[in-house]
Amino acid sequence: MDEFFDKVSDTVMTAGKVVSDKAKNVTDITKTKYEITTKQNELKAKYALIGERFFEENKDNHDESYDEIFADIEQLKDDIEDLNDRIVNLKGAKLCPSCGAEVSEKANFCNKCGASLN
Repeated sequence: MDEFFDKVSDTVMTAGKVVSDKAKNVTDITKTKYEITTKQNELKAKYALIGERFFEENKDNHDESYDEIFADIEQLKDDIEDLNDRIVNLKGAKLCPSCGAEVSEKANFCNKCGASLN
């Protein structure tokens, strides 16, 4: 009878180790996938930085093959500026012409740089 319980105990322990090992593998796979995603996001950010730097350095003098892309970027930048202005207006505020800070529509001076707003 003791031999039977020893075999059952060994089987349970072996099964527990297998489950534990598989759980560790799943955890390691999940961590590794997260690391891959993090690295991919870093890579995309670096590509974006190169693209932004290229745009800024070449917006006034670039190959014609980039004309459409450069025009799209300028349009998107203008659209974003217009949308930000809309938000400022909806808040009942205005932007300081000197430093760009958001100030009350009724303010006479910028609370950030002190510039006159009249």
